[in-house]
Amino acid sequence: MFAYLAIITLIGNVASVVLAVWAAYEAEGAGRLIIIALLVLTFLIPALWSASLVSLVCFIGRIVLGLGCFIYLKWQRVF
Repeated sequence: MFAYLAIITLIGNVASVVLAVWAAYEAEGAGRLIIIALLVLTFLIPALWSASLVSLVCFIGRIVLGLGCFIYLKWQRVF
């Protein structure tokens, strides 16, 4: 019944990770560290606390991070 939610979550996670890694590759210095730290935290925090609200907040944060990385890559004229 909720299989479509799992697919949407998977697509969101993969897109966020790909965009964040690509943006970290293009970024310089402290920007690279911030991007990777935020990406690691959005995956680490739900693993430490199993509350569903924490997982939802981290999922939304991961999507916002992916969108921010997409905007950064557009701003840098990578695509």
